Amino acid sequence: MRKIVAFTLVVVLLTSCQKNWFVVSNKNAEEKHKVEGIMYSLPRTAVDVDISINVYHYTPGPFSQYAHSYMNISNVEQQAMSFWEIDAVNIRETIEADPAAKYWIVPNKIMPDIQLTAQGILAGINTTLVFDAPENVERFFPVRKKLPNDILFTDLGVKRNKYEVIDTIWRVIERDSVIKRIPVYQSVEKEKAWHHKAQDAANFIIKIRKRRFKLEAAIEEQQGDGEGVGIMIEKLEALEQTYLELFIGKTEVEKRYSHWRIVPESAKSTQHFHLAFLDIETADIVDTEAQAHNLKLVFELHNTSFTNQINPEKLSDVGLITRQSAVGTVYLDLNGDVVFKKNLNLPQMGGFFNIPSKLMSEDTKILINPKTGSLQMIE
Repeated sequence: MRKIVAFTLVVVLLTSCQKNWFVVSNKNAEEKHKVEGIMYSLPRTAVDVDISINVYHYTPGPFSQYAHSYMNISNVEQQAMSFWEIDAVNIRETIEADPAAKYWIVPNKIMPDIQLTAQGILAGINTTLVFDAPENVERFFPVRKKLPNDILFTDLGVKRNKYEVIDTIWRVIERDSVIKRIPVYQSVEKEKAWHHKAQDAANFIIKIRKRRFKLEAAIEEQQGDGEGVGIMIEKLEALEQTYLELFIGKTEVEKRYSHWRIVPESAKSTQHFHLAFLDIETADIVDTEAQAHNLKLVFELHNTSFTNQINPEKLSDVGLITRQSAVGTVYLDLNGDVVFKKNLNLPQMGGFFNIPSKLMSEDTKILINPKTGSLQMIE
C-alpha cells in the first residue's frame, strides 16, 4: 500500500512539474504540433521611402538676346536647361510578421489565452492589456506629371505683328503721243523684324510700369477705391511678369514621386541598399551610374551586442521566444551626402530572447510589444 501511495505521489509531482505548454520553431514543428498548437510570429520592420523631387525646366524667352539692350537685364540664360532638387522625404516604419521568426505554441495540458494582432504577431498571453496596433499609413504611389506641349509664350506684343507701308508703282502711259509715268500707290503688309517685336514688348512693359506707378502714387485723374486699386495693381504686375518672361525666360516645375520598400536583413550592423541612379539634369531613373547621382539607403545599428541569443532553427522544447529589438538610424544618401536621417526600431537586426519555461505557470501573464517583439511584462 505504501508503494502505491509513493508511486501516486511521484506521478502527481511529475505531472505538476510538467509545463502547461511549450514552443517549437516552425521549421522543427511536427504535424501534431501544427494540429494542436497555435502559430505566432515575431515582428520585423519594413521601411517605406517616399521621395518628392522638383524638376525645373527652363525655356529661354524669344527675346532673350535683347534683354540687355532693351530691358537692361544682364546674364540672361539663352539655352534651355533642366535641373532638380529633392523637395521632401518621408521614411516610415511598417511593422509586419517576420517569415523567418514563426513559432508554434503547443498545449501540454491546457492552451493559454493567446493574443495575436491581425498579422499574427504575438501581443500577449493570459492578459487583457494590449499595445496599440501599428497604424496603417497611406502612402503616395509613383506619379510622373507630363509637361504640356503647348506654346509657352503667347503674348509677344500689344501691337500687330505686321505693319503697312505704301509702295509706289510707276505706270507708263501714252497720252496724245506723249509718254508719261503715273505713280500708283498700294498698301503692302510687311512682317516686323524680330528686334522690332522685342522693342514693342519692351515699350509695353514701360507703359505698364508707368500705369502702375500712377495707381500706387494716387496721381490718376480718376482714382478708384482702395480695393479696386489693389486689384488693378495685381493685374498689372501679372501682366508685366508675362511680358518680362519674353526676355528672361520661363521655368516650369515638374513634380515627381518615387517609392521604395526596403526590408533590412538580420545579423548585420550596417547595410546599404541601392535605390536608383538619377540623371544629373532631369532626375530620370537610369540604368548606369555614368552621368547620374547614386541614391541609396543606409542602416546603422546603435547597439550591436545581444545576450541570450537563440538560433530559431534549432528550437525544440523551450520557453517562449521573444525578441530583443535593435535600435538604429536610417540615412538617405545622395552621392555621399546625407539628405535625410531617422532613428527607428529594427527587431530583425536584434537578437532572440528566451523566457525560460520554469518562469511560466498556468496563469502567468505575459505582455509583448507587437511592434518590437520584446517582453514588456511578466507576472
